[in-house]
Amino acid sequence: MAGFNLCINGKYTNNQTKNEKYNCDSINKIDYSCHKLMVKKFEKDKIFAENDLYLIIIDGVVLNKIELERKYISGSWFETVVSIYISKGDCFFSEFRGSFAGVLYDKKKDKWIVFSDHIGTKFIYYTHYSNIFFCSSMIKDVYFFLQQNKIHYNLNIENAYLLLSYGYMLEDRTLCNQIKKIRPGCYLIFEKGNLSEHRYYLIDNSPDNSLTETDAIELIDKNFREAVTLQFEKDIEYGYHHLVALSGGLDSRMTSWVANDLGYTKQLNFTFSQSDYIDETVPKKIARDLKHEWIFKALDNGLWLYELDKITEITGGNVLYYGLAHGYSLLRYLNPDSTGIIHSGQVGDVVVGTFFSSLDPNLKFKLGDGAYSKRYLNRMKNIELSDNFQNQEISNFYYRGFSGANNGQILSFEYSETFSPFFNIDFMHAALSIPLKYRFNHSIYKKWILNKYPLAANYIWEKIGTKINAPIINIWGRNIPYSQLWKRVTAKFCEQLGHISDQSMNPIAYYINTNNELRVFFDVYFKNTIELVADNSLRDDLLEIQQKGSAVEKIQAVSLLSAINLFKL
Repeated sequence: MAGFNLCINGKYTNNQTKNEKYNCDSINKIDYSCHKLMVKKFEKDKIFAENDLYLIIIDGVVLNKIELERKYISGSWFETVVSIYISKGDCFFSEFRGSFAGVLYDKKKDKWIVFSDHIGTKFIYYTHYSNIFFCSSMIKDVYFFLQQNKIHYNLNIENAYLLLSYGYMLEDRTLCNQIKKIRPGCYLIFEKGNLSEHRYYLIDNSPDNSLTETDAIELIDKNFREAVTLQFEKDIEYGYHHLVALSGGLDSRMTSWVANDLGYTKQLNFTFSQSDYIDETVPKKIARDLKHEWIFKALDNGLWLYELDKITEITGGNVLYYGLAHGYSLLRYLNPDSTGIIHSGQVGDVVVGTFFSSLDPNLKFKLGDGAYSKRYLNRMKNIELSDNFQNQEISNFYYRGFSGANNGQILSFEYSETFSPFFNIDFMHAALSIPLKYRFNHSIYKKWILNKYPLAANYIWEKIGTKINAPIINIWGRNIPYSQLWKRVTAKFCEQLGHISDQSMNPIAYYINTNNELRVFFDVYFKNTIELVADNSLRDDLLEIQQKGSAVEKIQAVSLLSAINLFKL
């Protein structure tokens, strides 16, 4: 597992073994110690050093590093960061752009600052007990620290039900009562034995009602091209080949397409999907037409679902494991030495589209919105969410986007750095200023493509099964292409008859029902771990899922059981 950790006033013996993929180092003092196990990529962006006045750790990529070095003239990146801190104070890292996390220790003030980027793409887990503080980007290390210091820890039952419902945690929660995660847009201060969390960034979706549709298209295009340039130039800076995800959706397509249009043509596109599905056939055509190299990893038969404990060891079980396992099944076989950032299209559909479920901008989020399963929502009735976000969209960004979708990147950090131009906060700010009436139902998204990159519209969009300019009909409040109407009706009828289709990117139910060995694997794992669940009500609910649950609910259940098993919760 890659990253860093920090131990203050506690006992921690570094348990990481050296690996040729990682740069390893330690800083050991009487009352604190730091350890790094960072991927050997983008090393000039990273810091693990100290002088008489400061200790600084930075992991990840700071996309505007060169610009900051020019602005704050100094002799090194370490000195640049110090200059920004002296100039800007505790939130100095708000000047950074990209995917990053780190620590700054002001020795004169005896103050520790622990931070991650504006939307929390790099998770930092932590525990605080009396005057003891430990944090790490590797949750396994936090459990190891608790064990070494003989600090009691146990399963948080409410959060277990979050996993069984959402498939991920909300806010600062983890499966463990004694471990928390820094919330997106927040940072920690540890000073004189006291720990406090502070917010430094909150996205804003206040509309600029002066914008016309034409203005909106130009705004999207200008800012997206700048965002793409910023992250693809980081590859150029290090001499890396561009590694770009590509699927049948619009988001990764536009990352790859616009980058190609800007001159970043030497791309290696990669795809993982069920064979012969749209998520294979469409990216194959796009890569061929753009003259990109292309790699495809078949997900057939669900063979990638066996790595349950391997994924849990890295995630802590705080997320439905299959959402990471398919990417891992490809990345584990790639040689990352020559490739740079893993470029994706994360959250594009809700940044250029919307996270609102209707045209009412005053809608509020309620617990259960967006959950994979609503079977046990009543078990979460006592959960109180501390974040009081302005509206449903902002809530969904922080819950479903930054707390949910960001989990999908954790495995990528084992091999390289990863980012999406839709994650760029300057682009996000611009896109979310576009009035909801333009963004709803992907209206402005499609018009942007058709106006600026019409050739990119010549391929099927997986979400609707046809091209984006196909005639549509509104049925039951949903826009359905005419050409797909009969197919949708037939599919719904077959579903009601119990037919399980293989027509999706990763049809979990189909894999479990057609692969007997996989079904036995889950049954045996469940049988061998269910008695580890100490809470009687939770154990009974897990048994009910095993007997009556959907395929996804069963995956949620074994994700939880894996965490209970590995971390002795």
